[in-house]
Amino acid sequence: MEKAKRMGANGVKVLLFYHPQGGEGTQAQLDFVQSIVAECDRFEIPLFLEPISYSPNPDIKKGTIEFSRLKPGIIMESAKQLSALGAHILKVEFPIDARYEKDHRIWEMACQELSGVCLSPWVLLSAGEPFEIFKEQLEIACKAGCSGFAVGRAVWQEAIPLQGDERIQFLRAIAIPRLKELFDITLANGNPWRKYYSSPQVHPDWYRTY
Repeated sequence: MEKAKRMGANGVKVLLFYHPQGGEGTQAQLDFVQSIVAECDRFEIPLFLEPISYSPNPDIKKGTIEFSRLKPGIIMESAKQLSALGAHILKVEFPIDARYEKDHRIWEMACQELSGVCLSPWVLLSAGEPFEIFKEQLEIACKAGCSGFAVGRAVWQEAIPLQGDERIQFLRAIAIPRLKELFDITLANGNPWRKYYSSPQVHPDWYRTY
């Protein structure tokens, strides 16, 4: 962490394949996150923590309708446990699987529940969703308490098979406008991170004890 800060890093990202009822493995992850939070606090660098849900049951595969019924509970409990350790920002999967649940009211209620249990700002990851679906998810999530997005594939995944000028043209003509759309949604609806954190009082002799 110290080396990352010296090199100019503005944040640290940790990805966890996480299940809140994973037994000893989950406890080891919680201990690890707690140590990373302490290091980030020590060097005054934010931790972006990305818990990715999975099924510990080999008979229930992620992406199936069976897992989709379990997913909201996994997301909620994971956010509750990990934010309680002091993770500065959670990068969270959308709590509802859009392939099996189309009702936006259920999407909204799930995001409101997530905001209610999460003790830190949370931002939405795309998990490879098509852009139009992710855009809908982001707007609903932001209106329900999400603070923004940290996105990749939803913006540029169609560029993967392209080559040369064709790829560059896609990124310029499609990916960049997509990012602007997501920025506009977030600015209009997102929950400011300042609701979670406030600036400390700074005294004229602050440098004497810093």
